[in-house]
Amino acid sequence: MTQKSLIFTGHLKKESGKLVYSQPDNAKKYEIFVKNIDEGQYVDVFFDAHKDDGSYAQIAKIKVCIRALATETGDTFEDTQFMVKEKSGLCIKKVRHEQLYIELKSFGDCSKEELSLAINTIIEMGKFVNIDFT
Repeated sequence: MTQKSLIFTGHLKKESGKLVYSQPDNAKKYEIFVKNIDEGQYVDVFFDAHKDDGSYAQIAKIKVCIRALATETGDTFEDTQFMVKEKSGLCIKKVRHEQLYIELKSFGDCSKEELSLAINTIIEMGKFVNIDFT
């Protein structure tokens, strides 16, 4: 039997003692995922409970600094943001059947510690182009 390669990611939160989807469209994506799994096929699961206690001030600083870095280097905002997330450990890469899958964590879902790592990454990146972000 040739089994399908499928990926599902969702964002859940605990309410009334149960895990529920934070976005209603994720429930539909999950149903489609389960429907497409072959009978007897195995599924790997990874759960990561985290805080999203980062502040808007941290996110605003990150976005402004990314824009400044992009302007200085000539890269796009999106490419620069990807580099920051990758260097800060907010990028998960997985190769499955010779195909690369990449998942980036949203800054809005980050903890204050993760956002601090991103800010430190930006400060280091800024040093290479003579921008002082401290």
